[in-house]
Amino acid sequence: MLEPVIIMGLVMATMELVKTAIPEENKEVSKKAMPFLILLLGAGFNILNAGVFGDGFTGPVVQAAAKQGIKFSALAAGIYGLGKAALGKS
Repeated sequence: MLEPVIIMGLVMATMELVKTAIPEENKEVSKKAMPFLILLLGAGFNILNAGVFGDGFTGPVVQAAAKQGIKFSALAAGIYGLGKAALGKS
């Protein structure tokens, strides 16, 4: 499987492409949807990663890859660090 940093880079690059494609009048509304899109992209890219470069698209593999992909994308978006700071665990 590919390294997590590659998945995070793909998520970040894709989000930059998405941001540039959004018209200026819709930017404020889209800011609320971006965190969810980031998590979905991370899960999707990591499921694809596990299926192509790992053990295939079996149930347990897909479930573990989705969980790990959400974690990677949260790290890429900085949500992980913000959540830890908010909980006083940093």
